[in-house]
Amino acid sequence: MIDRVSVLRYHAEDKKVWNEWVAHSPTATFLFNRNFMDYHADRFQDHSTLLFFENELVAVFPANEKGDTICSHSGLTYGGLALGVGFFNSSFFLYELEMLTPLLFYYKKKGFKTLIYKEIPFFYQPQKIFSIAPQQSEKFTETFAKISLIQEDAGAAIDLQQPIRFSYLRRRCIKKAQSIIPHFKIENTSFSDFWNELLIPQLKNKYNLVPTHTLSEIVLLASRFPENIKQYNVYFEEKIVAGVTVFEDKQVAHCQYIASNELGKKLYASDFLFHYLITEKYKHFRYFSFGISNEHGSNHINSGLLNWKKSWGAQVCKHLHFQVDF
Repeated sequence: MIDRVSVLRYHAEDKKVWNEWVAHSPTATFLFNRNFMDYHADRFQDHSTLLFFENELVAVFPANEKGDTICSHSGLTYGGLALGVGFFNSSFFLYELEMLTPLLFYYKKKGFKTLIYKEIPFFYQPQKIFSIAPQQSEKFTETFAKISLIQEDAGAAIDLQQPIRFSYLRRRCIKKAQSIIPHFKIENTSFSDFWNELLIPQLKNKYNLVPTHTLSEIVLLASRFPENIKQYNVYFEEKIVAGVTVFEDKQVAHCQYIASNELGKKLYASDFLFHYLITEKYKHFRYFSFGISNEHGSNHINSGLLNWKKSWGAQVCKHLHFQVDF
C-alpha cells in the first residue's frame, strides 16, 4: 500500500479541498481548518501536505518548517494526521504508519532531517481509535528505529458519560459558591472583559507571559467559528471575577484559557462556573478537557494546577510528542 501513496505540498488553491476534508475527518478538529490555521500564517513557514492513495485523498498533515525540521504545526496545540473514514484497517495505528512512512520519505527528499510529531489527544478520536491509543508510543518505537519520545504533556479530561466524582474539597467550595449564586451572573459574550481584566494581568503577574492569542485574534477566530469558540464570564456586582474560554468540537469542551481575580477566588467564582459547565452546559458532551498542566512548553508539571483539575474528577491523559530522525 505504501508505494501507492503520494504526498503533495499544500497550496492556497487547495484550501477548499483541505477544509472539506477536515470537516469530515474523524481525527481532525476545527483547529485544522485553514481559516483557523492561517490567522497567524505570517509567524510560520507552512509546509502542510495532502496524502493520496491511488489519486484519492486519504489524509492531510498540518505542518510548518523550522530550519531543517518539520513540525506538526507549531501554531496548534496538537497535530498529527487528519485521517479519512474509509481507510481504517484492522487497527488505526497500522493505517497511521502506512501514511507516515511516505510522509517521512517526502520530507526527507525535500532535505529535512527531523520530524516533530504531536499526537491528537485521545478524546478527539473515534472510539475504535481510542481503544488502542495507549499502545501507540510502543508501536512507534517498534516501527521506527530513530524515533524518540521528547515531550509528555499532562492533559486532564472528564468523561462526562461516566459518574463524576468531585473531591471533598471541591464539593465544599461548590457549596460555598452556591450560597452566593443570587449575586452571580454568567455571560458568554465579552472576550474583552476577560482578556483585559483577568487573563492578561494574571499571566503577566504570575508568569510574565502574554496569552497565545491576542484579543483581536480571539475575536477574529470567534467570528469565524462562532459554533466552536465560546467565552463564559462570571460577574459579581457588574464586575468580572472569573472566566473561561472554551473550544468546542466533536462532543469535547476544551478549556483554552482559565482565569480569575482575587475577589473571584474569595467568592469561589471559578467553582460556581465550572460546576455549571460540567453539570449543566456540557453534561451531554462526551468529554470536558481542562488542557495541559505543563509549564511554558516544558516537561515540568504544575502539580498544584493538575491537582485542581483532578479534584473535578478529571483523569490525567498524556499528549505525546515524538521526534523522528530521518
